[in-house]
This record gives sequence, C-alpha cells and structure tokens, in this order.
Amino acid sequence: MGDTTGIGSLLRSLRGDLQDVTDDKLAQVVAVLDGLANRGDADALIAPLRPRLARLRLPRPLNFRRVLFNPFDPLIVSTPHSIDCSPALPRSVLRPLANLVREKHPAMVRAFDARIIKPPADAYAQREPVGKTIWATAGDILLAADRPADWQHSSGLRNADFDPICKSVGTILILAAKLHDMAAANLMGFPPDTSSIEGLLSMLNTADTRTVSMLIVLLNASMPNAAAVRALNQTLGHTDCPPTLRLAADQAQGFILGALEKRPSLSSNLIRATIDIENAADTLDAQAARLRGRPAEQDRLTATRLRLDRECRAQFGNFMTKHVFEPLDQIANADDTTIDGFERDALALRRFEQAARRIGGAASYDIALRASMEKFRPRRSDSIATRIDRLRLAEILLGSQAAVEIS
Repeated sequence: MGDTTGIGSLLRSLRGDLQDVTDDKLAQVVAVLDGLANRGDADALIAPLRPRLARLRLPRPLNFRRVLFNPFDPLIVSTPHSIDCSPALPRSVLRPLANLVREKHPAMVRAFDARIIKPPADAYAQREPVGKTIWATAGDILLAADRPADWQHSSGLRNADFDPICKSVGTILILAAKLHDMAAANLMGFPPDTSSIEGLLSMLNTADTRTVSMLIVLLNASMPNAAAVRALNQTLGHTDCPPTLRLAADQAQGFILGALEKRPSLSSNLIRATIDIENAADTLDAQAARLRGRPAEQDRLTATRLRLDRECRAQFGNFMTKHVFEPLDQIANADDTTIDGFERDALALRRFEQAARRIGGAASYDIALRASMEKFRPRRSDSIATRIDRLRLAEILLGSQAAVEIS
C-alpha cells in the first residue's frame, strides 16, 4: 500500500473515467488513497474531483494534517495562486506548513498520532475535537517559523508569500478553539453576542487585512445568520468603517460570493442535500443584507440564488420519486421498521422543502405537493393499518388539512 507508482498509473489511465464514476466507486478510490503512506502524484489526480468530494462528505480517516487545517476548510482552494488580497488558502501550502510543525514539535505530533489510533467518535465533534490538542501550539510555531528552502517548489507560491501566509495561518490557529466553541454553541441555540465577536477581532492586527478577511469568512461560513455576525457585516459595510477593515470585509465578501457561485451540485443524499441548502440559504440571506446598495454584487447574488432555486426544484422532484412515490408502491407490504424509515424520509424531505423555499420558487413546491395528493389517497384494497400509514405520510408532507381531504 505504500507504493504510489501502481496507484498513480492506474488513476492516470482512469483520469477521464473518474469524472463519471458512481459515488460509491469514487468513495472506494478515495479509501485506497487514504490508505497510502505517501499519496504523491495520485493525490494530484483527484484534485479536479475535490468539489464533488466536498459535496459527498465522505468519512475520512484522521491524520495530523487534516485535523490541523480543519478550521480552514471554507478557505481552502485547490489551485495554487498568488494570495495577495485574498483570504484563500491554497491546498498546496498545507503539506509544507504541516511539515514545519512536525519538525519543530515532533513530541506533540507523536502524542497526537497515539491518540488517534483509537480516536474519539468524531475528530470534529462539537464538544471537544481532537484538534484542540494541537491548534494553538501549531499556531505559535508557524508565527515564528522560517521559510523552508523548498517553499516555492512545494507550495507553488512565491518566497514573498511565505511570511504573510504563515502569519495568517498561525494567528487563525491560535483562535481556532474559540471559533469552534462559538460555532458549536451557535448550533445548540446559543449564538455569540457582539462582545464575543469583538473579542476575536481585538486579537488581530486590523492592518493585517488578509487575516481579518480570513476570520470574517470563517465567521460567515460557520454562523452566517447569528445576529452578532450580521451586525459585524453591517458595521464593516458602513462608510465610516476604518479603511483597512473595510478592505478586509470587501476581500471576504468577494471570496464568499465566489464560493457561492462555484459551489458544487447538490448531493443525491437527502440528508446531505438538506444541510447544504440550509447553509446556502443562511449565507444568501446574510449576504443579501450585507450587499444592500451594491447593485453589481447584488446581481451576482441574485444569479446564484436563481441557479440554486432551479437545482433545488429539480432535486426535490427526484427526492419525491425516490423517497415518497416509490415507497408508496410498496407500503401495503412494508413492516413496521420499513414504515418508520418511510416516515423519517418524509420528515427529511419536508425539511428539504422548507429550506429550499428560502432559496426561491415557493409556489412551485405548493404546486408539486398539491399535485401529489392523489398518490397518497388510500386504496380500496388497503388494510386499516396501510390506510393509516398512507395518511400519516400525507400529513407529514402535505399537512393535516390535505390528509383529511384525501381520507
């Protein structure tokens, strides 16, 4: 498994085919790569598929570099390029930066590796992610690091890019635990207050626009509709905002808009697609408020919303067929466990529909759901239990009034 030559040769021969493989087959390829000690050229060959991998959210084994840079996920881009005036973090810098930490503090890395032999249930768990054991120390190391001799070759960036990117990454890593705890509390219904957000910003040099813009993107990625984050966006948009902060906000805004425009297609998995759409709706709403009075950027946001709306409506139709209409054909012979699964899917689909309405096209969902009513109507041959099961699904998806109408 340690030799990448055979794998690399195989993947090169499949380069075109990999674009068209099924999700399951792609997951198998990634699992093989994750088992390699040195992925080498084979890693680069799946680079064009990274947007799709992000959409699939495949379970990945823990390793030092992945956990170290997990806080930067919304910022990581695949193509190396100059990082001037951008919060983007090129993927090509992750390996050389991680190696700097490894070389400076091998004992910490050994302790980390020993811990993940039997890792916690989730390395990125909301309570205590394993990354908390390394983020701050790694940040301190990078703030004081010297540029490696092979920086240009290994990163694809200029020598002049090393110091600013190390400074930004090191600073954000020092804040990573605070960011994590804030985002986790927000998910549990305890959003950050303004003083918490101001406390994070106060730890930065406001003249360092790259680092500030990174923090703004990360706040908007993890909790775009938190009132304190919305207030921050509005403050940064005011004409009396200090020029350096406004520049950082504009850089962050450009990155967020670009990410929305380039976001991958919706997952074919109902749960994953629902989470994606909820996050997209939050981001679109937050950015719409931020962009008032900026017509060119509002037009970009509107175009993105329209594209997502079309995609959501198409996927909703697919999900209705897969998770509702096909199960209804089998409902008379389904056991209790299967019926429970049908109901869970119906609840998930309702959640998808509610999130998708926030993107747009609300009337189309009303029409589609109304048109589906007849499919839920009990058949004469149905047993009492089957009639109840049909009406229960109708109630979940169409509402109690519609269930009464078809009963």
